[in-house]
Amino acid sequence: MSRRGSGKRETFRTLRGEGPVSLREHPPKRREGEIMRIAKKPVVTTAPTTPVYDAIQIMVNEGFRRLPVADPGTKKLRGIVTAMDIIDYLGGGSKFEIVRKRHGGNFYKAIYEPIKFIMTSKVISIETTGKIDEAIELMKKHNVGGLPVIDEEGKIWGIITERDIAFLFAGKIGGVKVSGIMSTNVVTISPKESIFMAEKTMVEKGFRRLPLVY
Repeated sequence: MSRRGSGKRETFRTLRGEGPVSLREHPPKRREGEIMRIAKKPVVTTAPTTPVYDAIQIMVNEGFRRLPVADPGTKKLRGIVTAMDIIDYLGGGSKFEIVRKRHGGNFYKAIYEPIKFIMTSKVISIETTGKIDEAIELMKKHNVGGLPVIDEEGKIWGIITERDIAFLFAGKIGGVKVSGIMSTNVVTISPKESIFMAEKTMVEKGFRRLPLVY
């Protein structure tokens, strides 16, 4: 006849015999702030070894101006590639040196360079526990149009862009005239200028868009 409680002791002995129980088997629930309510998720990422050409195809097909670069297995954020990085690489700025020195100016070879060599490694990001006003301040301070949303371990869970914030406030801000918030010292370019000159101007000035004036 078995004694009362022997089953519990047997279970305890079994657990103890198997060694310490890892907390990784039962990870704590990820904390989320208000930023995750408007962030795009799941987020499309690419691997550091992805060719530049393939990254461009993803951005064009998905309508993205930025593409986070993350490890395929862990999803830890390693960098971000933006439309400006692509422009810089294809002739607008210092990254064109890779094309010139490593590929002898051969664009066909250059577009198959791994994206890790032209991505922005020091990424401005926000944690999953962040707030919307914090995201706005980060974008304004660092002049970026999007922020990857990561957890405390650096794993990417989403992305928030200036477009998401614009949609959030659309129709909620009344009485503000365009003249009060528009840029007045506008840099323009003539249609007669080359694509190379347009790229160079955008990279040097840090512009994502450049008006054409006839």
